[in-house]
Amino acid sequence: MKKLFGFIAILALVILLAACETVTTTAPATTTTTTEAPIGVITWAGLADAQVVRGDAVDLLEGVTATDTIDGALTVTVSDDDAFTSALAGGYVVTYTATNSTGVTETRTKNFTVVIRHNVANGDFAIPSYGWNLDNPGGASTVSYVGGVATISITNAGNSWWGIQLNQQNMIFQEGVTYKLTLQAKSDEGRSISAGFEDVNAGYAMLNPGFQPMVLTDEFQEYAVYYTADSDKTNIKVVVYLGWQMPGDEDAATIVIDDINVEIVECANNVDFDGVEDVTLYSGSVDFDPLLGVTATDAMDNDVTDEIDVIAVLPTEVRAGSPYYVTYMVTLNDGSFSYFNRKVVIELAKDFEYQAVNGSFDNGLVGWTQDVNQTNGTGAATFTDNGDGTVSILVTNASDAGWHIQLQQASSTFRSGETYVVRIVLKADAARKVTIECVDPSNGFSQIAPTLNAVQIGTDWTTYEMQFTADRDYTNAKIGLLLGDVDGLTPDN
Repeated sequence: MKKLFGFIAILALVILLAACETVTTTAPATTTTTTEAPIGVITWAGLADAQVVRGDAVDLLEGVTATDTIDGALTVTVSDDDAFTSALAGGYVVTYTATNSTGVTETRTKNFTVVIRHNVANGDFAIPSYGWNLDNPGGASTVSYVGGVATISITNAGNSWWGIQLNQQNMIFQEGVTYKLTLQAKSDEGRSISAGFEDVNAGYAMLNPGFQPMVLTDEFQEYAVYYTADSDKTNIKVVVYLGWQMPGDEDAATIVIDDINVEIVECANNVDFDGVEDVTLYSGSVDFDPLLGVTATDAMDNDVTDEIDVIAVLPTEVRAGSPYYVTYMVTLNDGSFSYFNRKVVIELAKDFEYQAVNGSFDNGLVGWTQDVNQTNGTGAATFTDNGDGTVSILVTNASDAGWHIQLQQASSTFRSGETYVVRIVLKADAARKVTIECVDPSNGFSQIAPTLNAVQIGTDWTTYEMQFTADRDYTNAKIGLLLGDVDGLTPDN
């Protein structure tokens, strides 16, 4: 037993000694990596400065994109549009926002500049009356801008298409460019409407060869006309004509207009139209086939006459000599289109070329232009057919020039060396002054006969005459009774 005890003791000592030894070991190197959720990098495109034509429809999001390395294409929203509207020229800074799936959000901005070019301002009437004027140079009407439309209430359409106008100036056209004017309109009474362009810098000259009416219904329909600029023009007037254009327009009516727009279109001009010379017709005997004698050939000299579409609405009779026009259009198989506007003048017949039409007023105001210029003045007057061979004009605002209110017509032809007498019989409720003239509209309204300036009119019928010998041939000479303020003292009413 002693030996075994001694062995156990020695073993315990060895174990104890081993436990007390210092042992050095080398472990393999290790690396610990902490992985965070990816945040992504957003990349933007389409933020370059943009120029927008006033009046054109604009999608602020068009072309603007945002992508990142996690989600790819992101949804971009407009977070601040800076009250952008293409109706008002000026600069705008639009802010965009995009957010990815990890919650990373970025914003960017884009500069927009709205510039005045070929289109109208506020063509959708979203800013009630902004940009638009209603003139009554030969009729009587009022307008309201409610619900994004213009509603014109007409009480007197006058005798001419231009007697009532909804218009806007200051558009810019470029030579060789084709412009398309469209609008939406309706009328419960089936009234007529037309539209076109005038060059303010050229005395408000119509750019198309006349006007082209469309008869409205009680549902909105689109009206369209085309014009190709023959030169650069810096002050174009866009006009919706609401005066008398077709029989039936003489009655009171309401016309509703929406979405007036002018756009640039590609006109190939690769079709030649033949047989489209100007035409003169006479009221009461209008019998016109617009396709009679008309042919068309394409650039390869192929006959495409069968492809002609005709836009033509002509009245059987007119209340004043008027230039209408017919549009011929051809669209080829390649999608290109060409057009031609043909002038069709409808005159009032008379026994002699020098006569005034309806000079007796037995047919009321037919043939006479009721001319109240509100573009250059404040004139206001009401023209009335008394039904007894006389007509009355009530001047409620004489404006500041005699020519701002006129009863006139430009239909007489005078031959060189011939002697003529212009005679007019007048009276007034109270003494006032008027001017009587015979002038040449084609030559700056220069005198043909000596003008009777500031003639005193009394309360009894009095005859006034101008006698002259024509120094050359004149066509479309104008006879005018000027009823505005001729001397600075002309009273109203």
